Amino acid sequence: MENLVELSSKKKVEVIEYLRGFAAFYVVIHHFLGFTELKNNVPEIFHFPFRFGQEIVLLFFLMSGFVIYTANQKIENKFFLDYLKKRIIRIYPTFILTLILSIIILKINNEYLKQADFLDLLGNIFMLQDTGNKPGAIVYPFLQNYPLWSLSYEWWFYMLFFPICYYIDKYSMKNRIANIYVILIISASSWMVYLLFPNHLLLILSHLVIWWAGVDIARLYFSGKEISNKALLPIYMSLGIMTLLSLIPLLNAQSAGATLNVNDFPFIDFRHFASAIILVFIGNAIYNLKSFNLEKFIKPFGYLAPISYALYCVHFPIILLKIPIVTNVFAVFLIKIFLILIISYFFEIII
Repeated sequence: MENLVELSSKKKVEVIEYLRGFAAFYVVIHHFLGFTELKNNVPEIFHFPFRFGQEIVLLFFLMSGFVIYTANQKIENKFFLDYLKKRIIRIYPTFILTLILSIIILKINNEYLKQADFLDLLGNIFMLQDTGNKPGAIVYPFLQNYPLWSLSYEWWFYMLFFPICYYIDKYSMKNRIANIYVILIISASSWMVYLLFPNHLLLILSHLVIWWAGVDIARLYFSGKEISNKALLPIYMSLGIMTLLSLIPLLNAQSAGATLNVNDFPFIDFRHFASAIILVFIGNAIYNLKSFNLEKFIKPFGYLAPISYALYCVHFPIILLKIPIVTNVFAVFLIKIFLILIISYFFEIII
């Protein structure tokens, strides 16, 4: 009989696929409710469930770590150039097409590229973008396509995955806990240096522990060992330490009388680490709660899974598209949803 690891190479973990589709759907609706006329035309009761866009991005980070482990369980037998080629093919075609789409929509809206946009474009191509109001930010997401900030983090997580696994990890279960704490040391030291010398790459390294939690959960899953709170304790401890460290600039800002925004530094990073703990805990609780079939509720979102990456990339430029000939808010919403689905399918499936 095939063991779980061998079976995983033939069949994806379906619930992760469903979650990918759900997360992409959630982010799209989150931004429609926050950045379009729907904000003022939809009852407040419908807004609250879709206020957790940042938390869903953290879910993407966890799933990304899980999936990259699933696809590269025997990395010691692979070459970095082969790994890099696969990552480029997976990430860049849709990403570049999205940048082109943003320029086309800018022209349709009768707007023009500014000098700063060219620097942003170059920085985005090299995956250096991040949202504003963060010390050490290099460039912003190109033409206000704000969701692209997370691609910068994920790309560099991918680049770190191979050397960490090849030189440090070797996928040995007996070293699993030690390896988690190695990642914690990297993230914690990067965060402390970042507070002194703000730099975007240090901020990415400080978030590596969140992504690696997904890698570690996948390792537990495919080893056939029990995924319990006890087994996940090193993850909880690592994320908990990062949450405490993220309080340092938050408390300093508060004591200085600064106005805090949950979507800006320094609150946003505290929110990231704290949310990661909650997501891992809830995910594990649902996984071990046999009476609750999560798969049944999110299975319909599996239809969006094959285009989930493109949905995430292209939806915001479409949101920014001006359609002056249509005045009804809900009609505009339906038109844009149709365009998002068609373009996403074209980018990710056809091309």
